[in-house]
Amino acid sequence: MESSTGIAFLDFTDKDRQHLLEAYVYIRSSIPSVMNEFYRCLDLIGSGPQKFGVEPEILAVLQAEHWGHLFAGKFDRDYENAARRIAIRHYEIGLPHDLYTLSYMKLLTLFHEVIWKAPGIERAHARLMTEAVTKAIAIDMIHAVSPYSGDLV
Repeated sequence: MESSTGIAFLDFTDKDRQHLLEAYVYIRSSIPSVMNEFYRCLDLIGSGPQKFGVEPEILAVLQAEHWGHLFAGKFDRDYENAARRIAIRHYEIGLPHDLYTLSYMKLLTLFHEVIWKAPGIERAHARLMTEAVTKAIAIDMIHAVSPYSGDLV
């Protein structure tokens, strides 16, 4: 499935793109702490990066780069190709599909938490930003699940 299908289905609009960029203002500086919490939770269930032969420090840098691309809200061919390469790598290292999906949900929750805890944001605006983040994560997941479904085209 192409990003354009997800964009149309989720009604990801220019306003959503704007709210996504605004959300990134708050999330960008929190990515290191978000990733630390994420890896801590993975370690709790015995599924930390080391289990898959990956160093958390290297992964944190790669994660920050990916989330920066996602929060730009430009779901073009370059973005799709990069997202699919990441998905293929997760598949190659043996990351189970269910854990990959749960990981997205955990990160989504952590990103929402950053927005809701940020000082000075009106609740209505926080809601718009979290909706945009949710839509963007869902669009990203189109590509994340592609190697697991055999849909790499």
